[in-house]
Parts: sequence; C-alpha cells; structure tokens
Amino acid sequence: MKEIRHYSTKEFSTFSSNFMSQNINIAQNIKENLVLKAHVISEFTLNCYIQSISKQRNLNMFKQNITYSKKIFLAEQFGNLPFEVIEILKKLNTIRNDYAHKLILDDLNLSLMLKKIILFYNQNNHDNITLDESNISEYFRNFSFLLSYINGYIFGIYKLTTNHK
Repeated sequence: MKEIRHYSTKEFSTFSSNFMSQNINIAQNIKENLVLKAHVISEFTLNCYIQSISKQRNLNMFKQNITYSKKIFLAEQFGNLPFEVIEILKKLNTIRNDYAHKLILDDLNLSLMLKKIILFYNQNNHDNITLDESNISEYFRNFSFLLSYINGYIFGIYKLTTNHK
C-alpha cells in the first residue's frame, strides 16, 4: 500500500474526502472513535494517578507538557499499576499514534490489545467477557466496556491512593 504522504494531490484530496466522511464503513468509525476517546480518558486518569503518587502535593499533571508515553513511564516506574495495565496503555498509545500520525487504525494491534484487556478483566472478575463480532451491537458494547474498564481500574487505584493521603 502506498504511504499517504506519497499520494498525488488528487489522490490525497480523494483520500481526505473519504476519510472525513467515511459513511460507508460505520464499524470502522466506531472503532476509531472508541480508541480516541479511550486514549483521552486514559490520559486524564494517568494525570490523576501520577499526581496522587507524587511526593509534591502541588503537582498539577494537567498543566505539565509531558507526553503520554512519558506518563506511562512515570506510572510504571513510581506507581503500583499492574504490569498488564501498563502493557495495555502502551498498546493503546501505539494504536492511537498510528492512527494520528499514519491515519491507519491497526486492527491487528487493536485485537491484541483487546485480548489483553479481556484476559486481565477475566482474571480479576467473577464473570467472563468475550468479543463476538457476529453480533455487532454486542461487540461494540463489550469493546467500549473493555476500554472503559481499564480506565476505571486506573481511576479506582487513584481514588484509593488519594484516600490514604
């Protein structure tokens, strides 16, 4: 596949038009929106979490100019998030960066990340969750739930951390 930056002006114009409207593939739009929203929320939860584990009471992560990957690094090095959660955040960042910088949603990486979340969720809960693509509405409900679960997990640890200070 030809890289987008090597497109002719006409090819890029066509690509841009299709990319912006994408009414043909609604499922892909839903995936993209869920990934982008999950990334935004996870950055919010990372900010809260890092502030809560900081020795400085007045640290405001929301005003710091720190990349998402560096926030993951800080949480990994100084926090107590499980290894699986850190790996999921790294994968989410890779997927989001590929989409933001290459304009491609990597379905293979997305699938691998979702499998990691399912494994983590199923290990920590009494019920099991699956992703069945044959039922599209159930698939996206669970897809959204899984991404929300990871963000909620981090936020829950943040709340526990702030209650102990």
